[in-house]
Amino acid sequence: MRYVFVESNFILELAFRQEEATACEKIIGAAEAREIMLAVPTYCLTEVFQTLGYRRQERQRAEDFLQKEIKQHLREQGAVDAEIKQLSTALRELLISRTATQTSALFGLASRLTQLAHIIPLTAEVLQAAPRAQQQHSLTAQDALVYATVRQGLAGLGPAEHLFVSRNKNDFQKEALLAELRELNCSYMSSFQAVAGKLGL
Repeated sequence: MRYVFVESNFILELAFRQEEATACEKIIGAAEAREIMLAVPTYCLTEVFQTLGYRRQERQRAEDFLQKEIKQHLREQGAVDAEIKQLSTALRELLISRTATQTSALFGLASRLTQLAHIIPLTAEVLQAAPRAQQQHSLTAQDALVYATVRQGLAGLGPAEHLFVSRNKNDFQKEALLAELRELNCSYMSSFQAVAGKLGL
């Protein structure tokens, strides 16, 4: 069976309904139909919640700035107090709702993936291989963990052409890294739409 290895941006694409979410749904559908085996590093299931935390902090900074502007506006003559306060409340409720929706979507998707995908564990071998990959391919620590986990997942698989897909092509589309993947019967792709097309979905 062909394995399709994905990482954090696949999960975020789906959970936050980003531009390639439809293609990601097709890939998940193929996994549910047992046409492919979807493979996800364990690390990525935790990394997406860190990303959610960063986004929550960004929204909080944006709200703090806007609330400061609203307070300043209320000090000005002619400001309509009731309307401004209503805007302030609506803004706060919108941001709280957005965070709750994204959190729920991530938990739901993570649960769904654990039911249908092969979850590749973060092993001692991966932790030992990651620093070497980081140095050899000039990867970030996070990308090195992902790449080392994918390589671990590829070890011992059958001769089918497997795929590793990540939209971070500036990080992974490096000739030496691609050559290592080819030795393991794996091709790198940087678009979920392209993967869906290759799989005939």
